[in-house]
Amino acid sequence: NARDVAHQLSIEKPYAQHRLLHRHIENVSNIEVSKNGKLVASSGDGIQVWPVEETKQKPLIWSETGGRVNNLIFSADDHWLAAAGSQVRLWDLSKPNFDPIILENATGNATFSPNGVWLATADENQKHAVLLWKTDNLTDAPTELQRHKYEITALAFSQDSRWLATASYQNVVHLHSLDQLTAPPTLLPVDQDGANVLAFSPDGRWLATVGISLRLWQIAALNKPPIVLEGHDPIASTATFSSDSRWFSSTGWDGIVRLWRIHDDSAELVDLKDNQGFSWAGFFNSVAAFSPDSRWFVSVNDDRVKIWRLDQQMDEPIVIPGVGKRAVTVSRQWLATADDAGTLQLWQYQENDLIALACKVAGRNLNQKEWEEYFPGKVYRQTCSNLSESPSAPVSVGG
Repeated sequence: NARDVAHQLSIEKPYAQHRLLHRHIENVSNIEVSKNGKLVASSGDGIQVWPVEETKQKPLIWSETGGRVNNLIFSADDHWLAAAGSQVRLWDLSKPNFDPIILENATGNATFSPNGVWLATADENQKHAVLLWKTDNLTDAPTELQRHKYEITALAFSQDSRWLATASYQNVVHLHSLDQLTAPPTLLPVDQDGANVLAFSPDGRWLATVGISLRLWQIAALNKPPIVLEGHDPIASTATFSSDSRWFSSTGWDGIVRLWRIHDDSAELVDLKDNQGFSWAGFFNSVAAFSPDSRWFVSVNDDRVKIWRLDQQMDEPIVIPGVGKRAVTVSRQWLATADDAGTLQLWQYQENDLIALACKVAGRNLNQKEWEEYFPGKVYRQTCSNLSESPSAPVSVGG
């Protein structure tokens, strides 16, 4: 088995020795940074929570996985950490040494409402229902919402906590008003096999339903047909909006990362140049995330991280090769990635420091073949001024 080594990289000192956090037996399946940027959680052969800024011999939380883990999520106030999969467990982060709460009959995925009032989960009794738990009293019986016909695949709250969208393998998405929980949901038609990802834009204007096709619904005009975007082959696996709601991205089993600019009633596809994808099919062959300030877009595929600036013209991304492609998350200060071998890396993002990190990881400048692959049509130049030219770089002729 691959040994999973988690390191913390401080970009304030990009050439300093990496800090060893933990060794896993199995690879990392999920990583999540807390909303305040002070904790990082990961799941692999166990669930670990580490303070970002402190050196400790042991993690804040170290627990057996208790079966598969589909997702890790911090509550909006970072009071709770939920691990959802074959069961749903919650840790009170103010009492990390206490055993987690295990929610009866809850399974699948879980998500917290942004206002901190609700936790939504699926049930485990094949009823295909969504359960709503009050976070201030998790021992109370949950509210059961209208059932789906098939297994629940995705849950998402709107940023204002007024709406909850739920999806299954059924060809409709349920949109519930949290102000009227007893009212029947609005049904939104999707692909025949349902949707596997849901995402609300932070400004509350859009709901993305993602499966074979990608559809953007205007919440204020649900009677209007959705905007249908170019999908993935055979299916999309992630979707997310930037915090300013001006950008939308998706990734898929085809290894392709797509990025759109969102306009009033349309979406414009952005050309990411060398984004050809690859043929291996799997959920973690490409992932992407936006930074909370909407300045950065991070895509991970084919064993390399590419970091794009969105607030200025940036034709060439910062490229960090050899990092991996299993998961990525971005907090206010930190970028974290995990690969198929289980290596978890965590660093702060400043443009010059990220370039320095890419140079440190590679230990050299790109050669001509790599330059043409990453930056097609661009004139070769040295990225790492402190390193010698690659032997296969083009020779400069004076005159």
